[in-house]
Amino acid sequence: MNSSRVNGRTVMKKNVMIVGIGAQGSTVARFIDNEPNTGMILCADQDKDAVDNVVANLRNGKGVILDGTDSDAIANAAKDYDIDIMVSGMPLEIGKGVMEAAMKAKTCYQDFCAPYGYDDNDWADGFRYISNECSR
Repeated sequence: MNSSRVNGRTVMKKNVMIVGIGAQGSTVARFIDNEPNTGMILCADQDKDAVDNVVANLRNGKGVILDGTDSDAIANAAKDYDIDIMVSGMPLEIGKGVMEAAMKAKTCYQDFCAPYGYDDNDWADGFRYISNECSR
């Protein structure tokens, strides 16, 4: 079923891709697996064992093995699995490629590593840092 009923309204379920299935990514996967509006959860990481372990404990999880620095591979997986929301659990130094993949796939994007207060800057400055500094 691609929709659920919330407060008497029909809400479309969203497919979520989590890039980086370490401590943060696996926690998010388990948490959103219990949300009624979550469709499929695509767990992406280069560590097959990590992906398999997380997916085995999800109701609607799937796994894909890929390099988190390969924005084309990430974007293609997002397109192949009809992803609505991409979440990055990757370290800040390589987060730029995941953000670029979300733009290529034309999907929504959330990154744990673009924090409010990063170097006394605001949240948007975290994204500027990813875009500017990490590309050097």
